[in-house]
Amino acid sequence: MMAAVRTLALVLIAAALTPAPGAAASAPPTMLLLPFDNATGDPAFAPLERGVPDLLGAMLSRRAGQVRLVERERLDEIARERSLTWQQYVSQTSLSRIGTLSQARYITRGSFTRTGNRLLVQALVYETETARLVASVQGGGDAGALVAICEELAGKIARALPTETAAALPAEDDPERSLLMIEGLGYFYGSQFNKAVPAFMKILARHPDDGSARYWLARSFSEAGLRQHAVIELREFLRSTPDHVKAAEARRLLGKLEEGERTK
Repeated sequence: MMAAVRTLALVLIAAALTPAPGAAASAPPTMLLLPFDNATGDPAFAPLERGVPDLLGAMLSRRAGQVRLVERERLDEIARERSLTWQQYVSQTSLSRIGTLSQARYITRGSFTRTGNRLLVQALVYETETARLVASVQGGGDAGALVAICEELAGKIARALPTETAAALPAEDDPERSLLMIEGLGYFYGSQFNKAVPAFMKILARHPDDGSARYWLARSFSEAGLRQHAVIELREFLRSTPDHVKAAEARRLLGKLEEGERTK
């Protein structure tokens, strides 16, 4: 009799701890950040085509409970194989197709323009399945305050997404890592490459296996004219993280740098 009572008690406890079917937490929605259009008419701002989404990605990654980012490198490879610019590829490909290839529920694209020394950035968020415009948000400020502009935009994008019960995600192991990544990317896309280097080096000092930090460190060395340092970091990046999403870009850059050394 006592055994039956204990068994019944265990069943009741298990039932109480099991969430109801409707209460199950859902995974955060996925989002793909496409390059932004340079509407300034000034080629000097071309690096921001990828700089804005890279910064937005670093900032939204701190909101892992609200959105999960997917990499766009696969689309870059497809466009490159077809000898298309990303603008041409996006104009020729439906949002639903891009969403299927990237497994993204939402796609964010946009543009930036300039009035005097003021930079204005607009981001458009689409639902890939229906091509419905979910949100149109803007951010602006001094052209030298790109990080602050993107921080404002990232917050608006996150708030514009439908609120869902997100699955519990592990806490960030080192919150300063993402802040240093944002700092480094801000300096990189602000053409302050010598200031970008220390930010990425600080990440690697704590997390030597951080492939993204090593990739951007190599890029910063390269843009700063420190090509031998860039070659060393690129080789280590490819050795330690050969399957990283930036591996193809790293191989191309390494090839160019090595070819430059040979022709000296």
